[in-house]
Amino acid sequence: MIVVDDEYFTCEGLKILLNWKELNIEIVGSAMNGEDGLKLVEQDPPDIVITDIRMKIMDGLTMIQKLRSNGYQGEIIVLSGYRVFEYAQEAIASNVSSYLLKPITKDKMIDAIKIVLKKLDDKKGRANGDMPDTDDKWSVLMKYIDDNITKITLKEAATLACLETSYFSRTFKKRTGMGFLEYITQKRMMTAEKLLTETDMNVEEIMYYLSYNDSKYFRTLFKKSTGYSPKEYRNIYKVKE
Repeated sequence: MIVVDDEYFTCEGLKILLNWKELNIEIVGSAMNGEDGLKLVEQDPPDIVITDIRMKIMDGLTMIQKLRSNGYQGEIIVLSGYRVFEYAQEAIASNVSSYLLKPITKDKMIDAIKIVLKKLDDKKGRANGDMPDTDDKWSVLMKYIDDNITKITLKEAATLACLETSYFSRTFKKRTGMGFLEYITQKRMMTAEKLLTETDMNVEEIMYYLSYNDSKYFRTLFKKSTGYSPKEYRNIYKVKE
């Protein structure tokens, strides 16, 4: 694996974030811009590239596009300090494995590495004549939806999937067993439960955080999901200090 990031402490932090040896992964190099990262990959193609987006000389997305144009088939994890829809769209179009927002936590990185290792195993299986059991791009799309559950819209998700909205809706339901709105609502209510029990945010703050503007509607959704009003739920389940 190589790391491409113009922040020295990010590069060094990634080296100690996980026990890479346990994962059978070796960090063999690092670069501070896309141009140097491109040269590193071309010299000795690694299985995995972790890269930032915003860098001087050459940004991460340009580097990824050049790598793919040159035939690089390895797995790529994108890091970004910016919640910009267009970045995610370009990254997914370039067949990246994961799109992570900074600051990167240990749990998020572990999840991303698990996805990468699964894909590498699938590639080995294909080389041996086996068929993969996952759709790589859909897996990345679903992770992006889950990571942006408070803001993502049907139109944005369909655009990321490069599908017409109605066709995306049918495909989503076929793959997940529920409609897009039902899925988003379920995830948002789970987030609301967590915020009610683990933070001191009031109900209005939680409602706006989850992109709801109608207090009555939000409370109705929450009670339908849990059987309790938000206030009742907090009184019963909030972790006592």
